[in-house]
Amino acid sequence: MASLPSPSSSSFHIGPIELRAYGLMIALGVLVAIWWCQKRWENKGGEAEEISEIMIWAVPFGLVGARLYHVITDWRSFRGRWEDAPAIWQGGLGIPGGLILGVIVGVTIAKKRGINTAEVLDAVIPSIPVAQAIGRWGNWFNQELFGKPTELPWALEIDYQHRPNDFTADSTFHPTFLYEAVWNLLLAFLFIIAFLFMTFFEPAAKFKEHKEKSKRPLKAIITQGSFIVAVSAATTGYVVMSFIMTATPVSMHVMDGHSLHHTKLVLQSHVIAMFLPSLFTAYVVKYIGLTRMMLIGVLFLFVSVLIAFMSHALTNYWWSLVLLGLGWNFLFIGGTNLLPQAYNENEKFKVQSINDFLVFGFQAFAALSAGWFVFNFSWEVVLLSVLPLLLLQLVVLVWWFLKKTN
Repeated sequence: MASLPSPSSSSFHIGPIELRAYGLMIALGVLVAIWWCQKRWENKGGEAEEISEIMIWAVPFGLVGARLYHVITDWRSFRGRWEDAPAIWQGGLGIPGGLILGVIVGVTIAKKRGINTAEVLDAVIPSIPVAQAIGRWGNWFNQELFGKPTELPWALEIDYQHRPNDFTADSTFHPTFLYEAVWNLLLAFLFIIAFLFMTFFEPAAKFKEHKEKSKRPLKAIITQGSFIVAVSAATTGYVVMSFIMTATPVSMHVMDGHSLHHTKLVLQSHVIAMFLPSLFTAYVVKYIGLTRMMLIGVLFLFVSVLIAFMSHALTNYWWSLVLLGLGWNFLFIGGTNLLPQAYNENEKFKVQSINDFLVFGFQAFAALSAGWFVFNFSWEVVLLSVLPLLLLQLVVLVWWFLKKTN
């Protein structure tokens, strides 16, 4: 049977010095990314040294952020061995953490150097998935990041000591690291195509110029009813959805003993319920309006919580997560469509950035805290904890509805 072999060792020796393959692949990915960034930056008329000045700070902080993200999200595996938390060479880097801290530091350095941050990001972004693709081969040396057993021709051989306890009898597995590496290279290619398209594409007709309006103070913008309703609806939808959805597999599989198959079915149905209604949401808005649609979204979320609270049965989980997806769709799309009413043309970037920061900042906090809540308290506490937020959102929407109808 054809298969891909795994390396017999995860390190190399040069005399007395031991070099970890995982670290070498990360370093190689970073070097290739920096080199490509410099070439792209030079093509824009910049100097390669400017990229070096940014990367000398952004890369180390990105690695720290990636490791912190991994340790925080997988902290239970470090119980009793916290001294291994800094051991990056053992594997374990959370890309979201690396991107967040690396981008924050990189943008800060660029601004201090007087470099156009938008142009720098344009040069940097395609190199990130390339670095990720190269770095993923470090997982190959560590014999990690593989999937379920398989006998496909590209199956990956895994040594006995690296196999999961439930699959010690299986010798070949899906090479998940390879799938991700290929996907990242395709993503980089798509970025390049998109940038080229935006560079050379000339719209057939320019949009009519908006008359310049004076920019209002931030307080005047965020105290508008349309801004409050739009941001609160999108934030509530995302927070409640992420909080309950993230806690669901822990409650279902780990605590209630439902099978992985049933847990996967519930989550897949939830994702379908989140996005499938988008095909007809526009018609819902047309016939009942944004406010009524958002009110229905809150109602869906209330019913979702009620059904989940009644029983831990599979059908309760399924109906609850489907309604959770529908409620998120109606609230998030409703808020997103209402937000443009809160700003003028020359205020849109400021308002959109505030909206995105609030929505996805609170969503990230909800997702990261869900596991802790369900483990330390219970599934019922997770459900009850979202009720005050839903009640507050209901009050806001009723106030907005009455204001618009009077």
